[in-house]
Amino acid sequence: MNKLTLVAAALTMLSTVAFGQKSKVSSAENAYILGQIDQATADIEEALNNPKSQDLVKTNLVAARIFSKRAVDGKDDEGVVKGRKYLERAVEIDQTPDKKGKTGKEAKAIAKEYITYSANAANFGVNCFNNQNYNAAKIAFINVVWANSHAENYSEVNDSVFIYNAAIASMQAEDYETAAIYFDKCIDVDYDGPMSALRVNYCYEQTNASTEKKEANLKKGFEKYPENKDVLITLINYYINAQRNEDALVYLNEAIAKDSDNPQFYFARGCLYEKIDTKAAIDDYQTALAKKPDFFNALYNIAVVYYNQGVEVTTNASSERDQKKYDAMLKDANVLFEQALPYMEKASLHAENVEIKKQCLETIKSIYYRIGKYEKSQEVADQINSL
Repeated sequence: MNKLTLVAAALTMLSTVAFGQKSKVSSAENAYILGQIDQATADIEEALNNPKSQDLVKTNLVAARIFSKRAVDGKDDEGVVKGRKYLERAVEIDQTPDKKGKTGKEAKAIAKEYITYSANAANFGVNCFNNQNYNAAKIAFINVVWANSHAENYSEVNDSVFIYNAAIASMQAEDYETAAIYFDKCIDVDYDGPMSALRVNYCYEQTNASTEKKEANLKKGFEKYPENKDVLITLINYYINAQRNEDALVYLNEAIAKDSDNPQFYFARGCLYEKIDTKAAIDDYQTALAKKPDFFNALYNIAVVYYNQGVEVTTNASSERDQKKYDAMLKDANVLFEQALPYMEKASLHAENVEIKKQCLETIKSIYYRIGKYEKSQEVADQINSL
């Protein structure tokens, strides 16, 4: 009889200890509900430090809730990170088979806690972003997306705002690699339109990403937003800078087909044609000028084409031994110089600064000298000296 009493007493004592630890979790939860976040923290930390309660799903779920709320309240900048750790621990415990081999018994409670955690992380992220603490905001919004991704029937389309927030905060924090990842997701969910593709391109520029990644992004942006001129122009410039003229021409022709009144497109195509067909280049520059008569770049380039052709003919003439052929070649060169002259003169009138204007005038001076108008050449020299 005495032995039975002792065993019963021992069982009662053990039950009291276990209940005591669970009550700390309950008191932490109640304190959280009452807004007593410091008391909630003290209670949950005690439960987390006790071997009898630290590996309970409920303990870790309540800890996730409390620590993420501490972040919102400005009590712990690491609260969102800690909260995720406890949420992940709760899932790990729940997925560990019990004595009967069962798992996932707390799935509903965990699902609810993801929602609470997401809300706390989102509020913390907004606070940090508004206070220009962009790195903390980045971490917060990335964790919002992480938490939301565990929702049943999750769709990135429905989560587009927080994906975008993660991208913007990452870019502001100058974490361009992360920003590119989330802006790329924005393209997929069609959020923020073509700006997302352009921002990915900007991030790739900052990180010296591979040419393959840059091209793939711009082509993806163009395919997604074929009517957007900024994406198209950026793609064209990419090919031009990469000296892939044939690819650039394909997209330039498409750009011209979409907007035949844009002088910039004709100018860009003229630049490409200069290397393969100067007549075609001049035709495109002329078309650009027909649409915008004061277009400096087109004026300057067409003058340079004629001028360089004149210089080439003059150089070839210098090795000619036949006087008649020599004279004929110089005459041809002068025609080219005279063709260049009016375009360069007009370009000088529309130069954006003094240095560029001087550059134009130096070419004009050289033209006059080459065609034998020495007085005019001196006049231009005087004009240059007066600037």
